[in-house]
Amino acid sequence: MGGGRFNRRPATVEGRSLCLQGNSRNVPGLKMVRSLARGRGLVVMMALHDLNQALRSCDHTLVVAEGTARACGPTDQVITADLLRDVYRVDARIERCSAGYSHVIVDDVFGVDDRDTAGSALQA
Repeated sequence: MGGGRFNRRPATVEGRSLCLQGNSRNVPGLKMVRSLARGRGLVVMMALHDLNQALRSCDHTLVVAEGTARACGPTDQVITADLLRDVYRVDARIERCSAGYSHVIVDDVFGVDDRDTAGSALQA
């Protein structure tokens, strides 16, 4: 890979391994990782399953579905309504929030019968 150096050690912050869980408490951690990477000229690879976190934190995104790379490039060009429909089988849109961040809003899920979901929600 062009003679680049790779560090295979886990990311650490103040001597502790960095493991971010899938919730809103990750925002400060993701901001810190982004700042460190930019400040030191590092490439950071993360596996994120929260598309809103990817939209907020990542410059580039690789989407893998069923073991195949489906899209790769700048995050705002990769995570699109078309990709969400094709990969996740949802009718969704990407909108900007008042803070200026892109955000996925799911309007419908393909293959879900409204009567079934309404009935199960009432029974729960």
